[in-house]
Amino acid sequence: SQWCEQEGIPVIGYLPFDPEMVHAMVACKSITEWTPESEISTATKRIFSLLTQE
Repeated sequence: SQWCEQEGIPVIGYLPFDPEMVHAMVACKSITEWTPESEISTATKRIFSLLTQE
């Protein structure tokens, strides 16, 4: 995030580390499908929402 700040690039969120991401990838599922209520899924949905706002 320091590099982004130095370059003037806004940071709209952070994705926490979650070992369940590996299980989701092995199962060919998105993390939001695999563990929809997890912290990483919530963060992913929030970031997606921010990116798709008009």
